[in-house]
Amino acid sequence: ANPSMDADPIPLDAALERINPDVILVDRHARELLDDTADPRHPYHYIATDFEAFRARRPLVRVCAVQDASYGTMEVYRVSGRREL
Repeated sequence: ANPSMDADPIPLDAALERINPDVILVDRHARELLDDTADPRHPYHYIATDFEAFRARRPLVRVCAVQDASYGTMEVYRVSGRREL
């Protein structure tokens, strides 16, 4: 969550751990956000670092990428090491 909009934000990596996904879909908008925030000078750099922290604990395996002329590319990743609930 954006700390300026939420009094008690949860980091992206903690939110992903809480959700415990089998797959993660990265559309063109999410890809652009992750690419842009990878720059340490970006004000939302924590988004990229949180996502990388999650990936470090739970590696992602790219399954495929779906190309759509109107929507763009959708990347599909399988999450390794899924926790059993």
